[in-house]
Amino acid sequence: MEEAHQNALKRAKQTSSWTTHTVAIVDQSGSMREIDMDKLVMRSDLVWLNLAVDIVAKGLQSGERGDTDILSIVSMRTRSEIVIKCQPFDWILYNTLVDLLKCSQPCGGGCYIPALEIAQELFASCRNTHCAKSLLFLSDGRPSDHIRKGDCGRLYEYHMIKYTRAKISELASIAGKRLSICGIGIGRPISHDFGIVKAMLEEASEYECPVVFVKSCISSKQLSTAFSVVTKATTTTKTHISELDSDEILREFRKQPLKDVGLGHLTDTWKTLDFIRRYDYEKERSHRSIVRTRWVNGQGWVSYPSSEVFFHPEAVGVAFETRWFGEGRERLVKEFREIDRNMRFVGPCYVAKDSISVRRDGRGQESKDFHKKFLKSHIDAQEAADKFNELSPLCSVQTDIPTIQFLECSVYMLTFENGTREGFLVEPMIDFRNYQKFNDNQGGLMHTHASGRRNFNGIGKLSTIYEDDDEDSIGSDDNDETDIPVGQIPQAFSCFSCYYFYGKRLVCDLQGIYDKSLSLYRLTDPVIHSRRYKCSTSCSNEKYGRTDRGGQGISDFRRTHQCSPLCFELRSLLREERHGTKKRNRHDMELPNGN
Repeated sequence: MEEAHQNALKRAKQTSSWTTHTVAIVDQSGSMREIDMDKLVMRSDLVWLNLAVDIVAKGLQSGERGDTDILSIVSMRTRSEIVIKCQPFDWILYNTLVDLLKCSQPCGGGCYIPALEIAQELFASCRNTHCAKSLLFLSDGRPSDHIRKGDCGRLYEYHMIKYTRAKISELASIAGKRLSICGIGIGRPISHDFGIVKAMLEEASEYECPVVFVKSCISSKQLSTAFSVVTKATTTTKTHISELDSDEILREFRKQPLKDVGLGHLTDTWKTLDFIRRYDYEKERSHRSIVRTRWVNGQGWVSYPSSEVFFHPEAVGVAFETRWFGEGRERLVKEFREIDRNMRFVGPCYVAKDSISVRRDGRGQESKDFHKKFLKSHIDAQEAADKFNELSPLCSVQTDIPTIQFLECSVYMLTFENGTREGFLVEPMIDFRNYQKFNDNQGGLMHTHASGRRNFNGIGKLSTIYEDDDEDSIGSDDNDETDIPVGQIPQAFSCFSCYYFYGKRLVCDLQGIYDKSLSLYRLTDPVIHSRRYKCSTSCSNEKYGRTDRGGQGISDFRRTHQCSPLCFELRSLLREERHGTKKRNRHDMELPNGN
């Protein structure tokens, strides 16, 4: 085991081999000596034991962790220090953590800011974009930092929140969803003890980082639950990254905090481009700096004429954020606007989307080719939605069935003065604060807690994980109720789409918003599983991109979906339209749940 450990240490020097990096900041201030935990165990001892058992041992036993997974431990004191630096997961690491039960003696104060700075340096040591990162922050109370002489009470907390938010912002803006953060309060809390930890997690959620906050841990079981949630988030991120093609890598990018989206004016992080027509004398044809195109089945790419490039009559150019505020499995999302001659925004807000990965050789894929499969998904999904909207008013089981509409999108090809080109898929911006997923592409369903807060498979809005069920939990939303069952209509549409396409295709991963005033679901980024194509990690083998999981994706939907009376009636109406009879035929056997 020791020999294998030494070999793993040599391989770990090449950070490109890392798949995960977990940094745990463990409070070792004097108050961690208190004996008020499970079976009268000292706080510090229980933390070390749970880290060894729940993070290392369980990960090794389940096979989720290996020697390409790295762990670092920061001891948070008056002067914080690294006690374990970039060690691979194995049983030698487990023994090292158990040894800390004997040799680590809590004393002095616990300063947040120096510990966070060390964590930043540890994360910065690995620039590998394929490495999923986790930050565990365990503390039993208020920080001991001395930031400004004379600050006390609310003023002290105000400055501490400001500084700690800045540290978390630096980490989260670079890592985005690849960084999971877990904040755990050790011991029985006082109402204001963990306000600063909670503020740190709120800042991370602005960058879409998965976060978990546990207000009070007084037992080994509670600690184990918290660790398992953040481990699951890290494993999920690791799995998503591993699904990339062998010739692709995740691009480096900076995230924009959600609170800065929609400010309504240009800042120094925006890039602008005016509409210019140039004539190439060598090729004897003109070029436009802004070309707007769309994909039409049977015709291919069709460019809009110059008069239809912009939506607003006063627009003379476009502007887009250089930072991305949204992050999905395959694409990134940023703000996109039209501008007038005075460099002011005109018209509605739009979003621009592009690939989250680039080729290893640096050449990159032609933007239009990358976006083509998404445009095809939109076209086919809207085709099924049009038929759904046509038949739904005829249903007797439910009246006033909302309309399903997928956002209209087109591709903008932008050519700048230095000759560089960028291509974005552009569509109208919807209210991202109320953005919801109604189902996913692996059979997952949206559900509503008894408290009224809606979660999606345990993951709340904007990919934020919440462990604390208190009323003041981060991101809770008590004004998010609608009269229509949240998942019923989109689920019925997914079921209908499978029958509409004769069981060969299924539209899922439905996400967007429900506009109650218009009785309208505005959806975007649909996924289509196509039974005719192999399920593979290679986009070239799939008609609808990497998310097309073929027959397996359709089977996963069938496994979790229970047909409602609306599903049956829509099916019957479509059968009557196609065949003029209610007699069952072979296509009826291709139903999503096998009924």
